[in-house]
This record gives sequence, structure tokens and C-alpha cells, in this order.
Amino acid sequence: MSRLVIHVLDSDHGRRAGIARQVFALGHHAEVYADPAELAGHAPKDGVVLALEDAAPGGVAGLADLLQRRGHWLAIIATSAAPTIDKAVDAIRQGALDYLALPLATSDLARALTLAEAHVRRDREETTRRVRARSLIESLSRREREVLGLLAEGRSNKEIGRLLGISPRTVEIHRMHALARVGARRSAEGVRLWWEAGEGARKAA
Repeated sequence: MSRLVIHVLDSDHGRRAGIARQVFALGHHAEVYADPAELAGHAPKDGVVLALEDAAPGGVAGLADLLQRRGHWLAIIATSAAPTIDKAVDAIRQGALDYLALPLATSDLARALTLAEAHVRRDREETTRRVRARSLIESLSRREREVLGLLAEGRSNKEIGRLLGISPRTVEIHRMHALARVGARRSAEGVRLWWEAGEGARKAA
């Protein structure tokens, strides 16, 4: 397992210091915070947040929203000094990657961090693909982007031509140029890149 940065959020000084020691003992690096404002002010760009379930107003969802408003998307593992099944289910529904009882059992923490490492790796790979796809899409001309976007909506060359006021043959030329520029051998590959770049979501918004 690779070394992770674990952002420990807990209002109890002794408890967060103990958790930090456990994190270091498992081969990871720990940063500690007394409250959500301190964590948000630090604005971590990577790692995993290990936080009390009610550390922020709104629980896990509130904490995630606070971080996302700062432009950061981090996995969150929730902790609780008084865990219940209902609270665990609620935390997971709000987006927590895992839910651990306090005081932390080292075996439970190790398992949760293994899960987190896999999550972080997948997120890093997805981010790499998204950045690459966005760069390729942005290399297209305005007309090529329009054609590829309409193609991603399932439009035919004839429909695209009618919408853009150009002939189906001109649409085909723009489509071929767009696919060649992004390195796609087939239309399906170009459409996949379009969605990986988030263009569909941005257009819907």
C-alpha cells in the first residue's frame, strides 16, 4: 500500500494525537485539525479525511460540501465515539467511505486505509483520464467541438447538418477531422472522450 496523507479532524486533542500516532505506525503521514474551518483553511489537495461524524454542521455531507466549495474532493472516513447502525448507515449514505468506532482498533484503521488507498488510486486515474480528455477536446476547433457534441447526443450527420446549417458532407469532414485530432479511430471513441472530459455534464448544466 502506498503512503497516504491522513487528515485527522477531531476536537479532542488527546484523541486526535492518538489517532495520528496510529496512522504513523501504519506507515502513513498524519495532519491534525481541531475543527472544519482549520481543515478547510489548510485546503488539502490530496489524501483522506478521518473525521468525527458530526465534526461539521450537516455531518459527512456538510464536511464534503465545505471541502468541495474550496475545490477539493477528498475521501472521508467517519469516526464515532457512540456508534450505532443507524448512524453508520446515514454516514455511508452521505458519502463516507467507511465508518469506524472510537477508540480506533488498529486492525479496523488498517482495513479502512487499504480501502481508502484503492479509492484514491481510482480517483487519481479518473482525474488523469479527465484532464487528458479535456485537453484533447479543447484542441478542437469550435465547429469540430459542436459536431462532436451533437454526435455525443446521438444525432445523425443529417440532423447535425440541419442544426448547424451545413451539409451532411461538411459534417462528415468535421467529424473525421475531430476524431483524427483526438486520436480516435471510431466515433464511439470520440464520444467516450467527450464524456470523460465532462463536456456532456457542462452542457447539461
